[in-house]
Amino acid sequence: MKRDFLQRLLTRISQITQRLPLDVDYLQFAVDQEMALFRSLSGQDDMPQDVINALTELSRLVNIEDISNQTPHQSYSTLTDDELDNLVLSVKARTPHVGYRMMKGILKAMGHRVQWKRVSSSMHRVDSVGVLTRMARMGCVARRTHSVQGPLHLVHIDTNHKLIRYGLVISGGIDGFSRKIMYLGAATNNKASTSLDFFLEGVQKYGFPLRIERLWRDVWMAVSNVHYEVLHSLEDEASTCSVPSMYFFHVLRDLNVFRMGWDNHPLRTERNLSPHQLWTMGLLHNPIDVPDLAEEMEDADLDFNTASEPDETSSGVILPPVESPLSEQDMAGLLANIDVTRPSGSYGRDIYLAVLNHVLNHAS
Repeated sequence: MKRDFLQRLLTRISQITQRLPLDVDYLQFAVDQEMALFRSLSGQDDMPQDVINALTELSRLVNIEDISNQTPHQSYSTLTDDELDNLVLSVKARTPHVGYRMMKGILKAMGHRVQWKRVSSSMHRVDSVGVLTRMARMGCVARRTHSVQGPLHLVHIDTNHKLIRYGLVISGGIDGFSRKIMYLGAATNNKASTSLDFFLEGVQKYGFPLRIERLWRDVWMAVSNVHYEVLHSLEDEASTCSVPSMYFFHVLRDLNVFRMGWDNHPLRTERNLSPHQLWTMGLLHNPIDVPDLAEEMEDADLDFNTASEPDETSSGVILPPVESPLSEQDMAGLLANIDVTRPSGSYGRDIYLAVLNHVLNHAS
């Protein structure tokens, strides 16, 4: 364990210090983290004293105020701790399982450039139990490694079926070079044509990829598991055979928050550059000619899961269309009485129950 820790420590500090200009803010955050971990491990294993001394000295240096002032950074947010805590609390209310990096990315997408240490301290003040719980639930994820020349040379796409029990399927695509999200959305059917529609939305916005593979990773922890828990809890007290469009709105909103945070969160393996920064830099170094969409569609190496639309040779999960039990007049009355887009302190649970109660009282 000692050898693994020392190797990880060396790799992490080397990666941070090799990036110029030096990000003193992140270096300070990383050193403080390593010092805390080092102290906890010292009680279980004998750690080299010279490493302890070096970390202590490095921690002292990066905390010197005049060094930070000499770093050519943009100005940081002037939010007070209370204002920052309120923002963090509002983000955690929608996506309770986000970590430091995603929180920093979401805050940046909201227009607030906040120091790493302030983000960490705020998350501990607002949700210390959640931070510890997330650490306990973290596992080692095996990541496929590959070399990608530039943006749009490889895109990972897939559909996520974690909410299919409630009539929701999430589709996403991520650029393999920059990790920027090309598209992320949800639908009430599992058709390949719907997945293609999402893909084409990304093509129209960012361009056509040269090659496509299937891969899914991070949406579950940040978004879909929250709504799964809510909908699962409702099964004991209400029918959740289908998710009405009123609840569907909250899923889409949280996916959009996740997308903005993801595209702006710093990537540890990319010297803390964000997917958006990598995307922009990659396009400058490896520009892609915009193809004729109609021609490229005929020859593109598409890998969509057509099994989601059953035919004579395959069978997949079918989501039957859901018809509204309300007439147009009753639907207009529902929207007039219930603001389905209002903020919710229970991840949309209260709005779902209000809509369900209205439907039961007015369905013909």
